[in-house]
Amino acid sequence: MLSSTDISLQEPRAETDELIAESAVQVQVDRRKGSIGGRIAAAALVLMAGTILSRVLGLGRESSISYLFGAGAQVDAFTIANHVATIVYDLLISGTISAALVPVFSEYATEERKVEFGRIVSTVLTVAAIFLILSIAALELFAEPLVHFMGAGFSPATQSLALVMTQWVLPGVFFMGLSGVVMAAHYSLRRFVYPAFTSALFNASIIFFGFALAGMLGVKSLVLGMVVGAFAMLAMQAPGLRDVPLRPMLDLRHVAVRRIFKLYAPVGVSVLVAATALVIDRSLASQTGVGAISAMRYATTLVQFALGMVSAAISLASLPTLSQHFSNGNIEGYKRTLAAGLRLVTVLVLPAAAGLFALAVPVVGLFFRHGAYTAADQNLTVLALLFYLPGLPFSAIDQVLLFAFYARKNTLTPALIGIAQFAVYLSVALGTYRTLGMPGLVLANSLQLAFHAIVTGVLLWRTMGREGGMRGYGIGETALKAGGASALIALVAYAVWWSLAQFIHADLLVAKAILLGVPALVGGTLYMALIWRMRLPELQMIVGKIQGRLKRGK
Repeated sequence: MLSSTDISLQEPRAETDELIAESAVQVQVDRRKGSIGGRIAAAALVLMAGTILSRVLGLGRESSISYLFGAGAQVDAFTIANHVATIVYDLLISGTISAALVPVFSEYATEERKVEFGRIVSTVLTVAAIFLILSIAALELFAEPLVHFMGAGFSPATQSLALVMTQWVLPGVFFMGLSGVVMAAHYSLRRFVYPAFTSALFNASIIFFGFALAGMLGVKSLVLGMVVGAFAMLAMQAPGLRDVPLRPMLDLRHVAVRRIFKLYAPVGVSVLVAATALVIDRSLASQTGVGAISAMRYATTLVQFALGMVSAAISLASLPTLSQHFSNGNIEGYKRTLAAGLRLVTVLVLPAAAGLFALAVPVVGLFFRHGAYTAADQNLTVLALLFYLPGLPFSAIDQVLLFAFYARKNTLTPALIGIAQFAVYLSVALGTYRTLGMPGLVLANSLQLAFHAIVTGVLLWRTMGREGGMRGYGIGETALKAGGASALIALVAYAVWWSLAQFIHADLLVAKAILLGVPALVGGTLYMALIWRMRLPELQMIVGKIQGRLKRGK
């Protein structure tokens, strides 16, 4: 089940200090120029670089899992353990980063207020550590009934394996949680390099321990990789805040801390509802057959790859600027930033969704069809992917819209929408999982994502209407042009793949790479040519930023 609060599965220190300094200088230059879209694009490029590495390693992680363990009961059990960790992280930390931490931290993230900024971050870190310890201890005690419910359709042996891995993985949530708070502090300071590359380290750890210890520990080696990777995420980011005075502290009376708690309250309720939906989703999926949860996992990885590279990077790059504009009463700057973020996401996510839809078979074949992963596993994953993809554009746009609400210090409205979308999911899932099986659950997920994005967009537009509206920012025109171009390149890419498949059999890795790479290259080149011909400024802006960074690197 996809969620906007999923754990991001989102370099050598000698290079990071230089990159951070360069990023800070670039922010100041862009600020003097007044280039809203350019500033977002510059920050997003840094995040995209880390995200691309993370997502590539994320695909490598899932590819390694499929090679070592296939898509059967062992991976189903590991996925349940992974989700229990996700629930804790989402409930206590992940939902807070964009909704409460970054918007509030950003107001104090100046050189003049560095000491106060340190007090606020220190307090949040201390509170997070206390709650994480208590929550992990409680889950260790009640892990058995939770795992048995989520794996209701599992065999007793699979349930037992899932329980052991859940108990192993929970200590890693402590490091994940603290890493999330530190990540929010970095984002608020517009330091995007350290957090951008932490997820890559997390994924690399899972891959390493999987291959190194699979013979000794089996699938439990993946859990050990998660715990070590979570610790590495925190250790990598900590040096980036060495200029911020941090120490254990509980300054609960500070106005900023109180605002964070106030903003988090409705988000916490919403995340709790989402966690409940995830638990139910896994329980229902476990009753649709062995390997269903694994297929949903692998399909979700591909969707999250596209979502992470596009929407997450742009949304996070936009949030500090949105927050500061709104806090300063600069509504026009807020609207320009929002419009730039929406246009960038639209230009990038629509071709990604179209390409994945057209090339679902060769994509799954290249990344997962090897080792213990069978042809039947591939067919099931392709089916899940096709049902997930309609929700991808909605999920990408929804992240920007959510952050626009969060920047306004409004977390109640998105939380209420999140509760309402749970009802949409349940009504569809409970009505389809027995007849359609796993695809019915995926369809329910896509429909709830569409519902959330549409309702969020409508309510935000009504709010903006009282502030002069959003006409004249080119959002609709960009969507129409990008949508038309995406539909065309999907047809072309599918035609190229189908033609090649008549002569090339995907038995070898090289053949699989050709069957995916050639149609993807043709479709991608055609899309860029069409967008450039349509004179959409988003592509020209991205190209300009890349060229500028290349020139500065010479």
